[in-house]
Amino acid sequence: MRMKWVFRLIAGLFLSAWMAGTAQAQLPGPALWEVRDGDAGLVIMGSVHMLRPDTRWLRPEIGQRFDETAMLVLEIADLQGAEAVTTPIVLRKGFYPPGQSLADELSPDTFERAVSLAEDLGAGGGGFVRMRPWLAGMVLTQLWAASHGYDPGAGVDRYFSRRAAAAGKPVIGLETVEEQMDLLIEGLGDDGETMMKQTLGQLEDPGYMDALVGGWLKGDMEALEQLMREAFAGFPESHEVLIAARNRRWAEAIGDLLATPGSAFVVVGAAHLVGPDNVLDLLEARGYTVTRQ
Repeated sequence: MRMKWVFRLIAGLFLSAWMAGTAQAQLPGPALWEVRDGDAGLVIMGSVHMLRPDTRWLRPEIGQRFDETAMLVLEIADLQGAEAVTTPIVLRKGFYPPGQSLADELSPDTFERAVSLAEDLGAGGGGFVRMRPWLAGMVLTQLWAASHGYDPGAGVDRYFSRRAAAAGKPVIGLETVEEQMDLLIEGLGDDGETMMKQTLGQLEDPGYMDALVGGWLKGDMEALEQLMREAFAGFPESHEVLIAARNRRWAEAIGDLLATPGSAFVVVGAAHLVGPDNVLDLLEARGYTVTRQ
């Protein structure tokens, strides 16, 4: 596997295994929420990080609310510059030293499942088994998505990033690429078995992503919450590190935005708007009024 290709895969993906889809018909559209603190307000939307290019999701109200706001808030502000940041991190931390491999860290069953899927996706061989679990899992997810027609360039975050650039609208991030990578490498990196088993469990379920994106397109938050509960069943530490802890930081940052002049259009992964410690509930707990639009 060519390493430059790997870097581009990683730059296009973070936690987006849960957010991809195939729906093409025009459905009611993703949900929006307004958060208010007196006269100040902002809009929050749940995102899908990868979609098929022909997925129709942009209902008129979403575009209108975006145009009315003064700034765009994404998980990461500079999506275009992610590759330059991830490349040195992958080189330093993504591979085992000579004499070690993925087989040393995974159980025989999990290792066999990972290698089998990698071979099916055209990524088998020595290059794959030299990857540490966090990198191998991300590469498997991206390759699986690409093989099913999903494209990070068609994702909701990138759409609004391009639209903001065209309108000259400032973009700020809730965290950095380095912080996101640290979640995998430092936060969960010492439990490669659990990380890989969770990744394989999702990728081996052929209907999971379709069901998830279908619920997102319909604005069916109950369906999304159920799917996310199933995805994290048996993986409480993963939920705490990847979802809940970040939600708590983001809720504080989003609340701070209400104290600044102007208004914001906030786009975060839909997984962060459902389930325990979701961003919307945390904002309500801080005293803000949260209303679905």
